[in-house]
Formats: sequence, C-alpha cells, structure tokens
Amino acid sequence: MAARKITFDPDCDKAVEALGGYKRLDPTLEAAWDGLMREPRGFPVVQTDWGSVRYIKTIAIQGVVPALVWLFSIDNQDNVTIFHVEEDTGY
Repeated sequence: MAARKITFDPDCDKAVEALGGYKRLDPTLEAAWDGLMREPRGFPVVQTDWGSVRYIKTIAIQGVVPALVWLFSIDNQDNVTIFHVEEDTGY
C-alpha cells in the first residue's frame, strides 16, 4: 500500500504565516501526525449542508504557541489536505 499523502493548501500556508510560520507551529501537529497517516477518519468530523470537514484541536505550548484548530479533508484516494488553521477560541 502506498503511503498516504498529507499536503497543505496554499490558503493554509497563509494562515500559518499569519500565526508565526511552520517552524513555530509544526510542534503542535506532532502528536496528530501519526493518526493522520494511519487513520485520518478517526478525527472528529463536522457535517454541514455543503459537505464535511475534519479537525484537529491542539493544546497550547506555554509561551510559544496558542491552542489551535487545524481543518482538513480526505479525498477519494485517502490523501489528506490541511486547508486551514486558526487559534482555538473555545467555540
């Protein structure tokens, strides 16, 4: 079985840059990366009239990065596209 591809959408790249760049935010995804590679459908999903979106909520890294919410989708070939990240405001 070929490895699942995980990519970042250009809009996500812009959001990451606004939050301080990948070097700053990458550690927040470390705990979730294995799950994204093995079974991304195990993450919570939100259904809407327009489709569904899955998300990863990360904890804050004290003094470095706030808690974040990463949004992603899974295509027909089971590849993952992370398309947005924002600070978790608790809503």
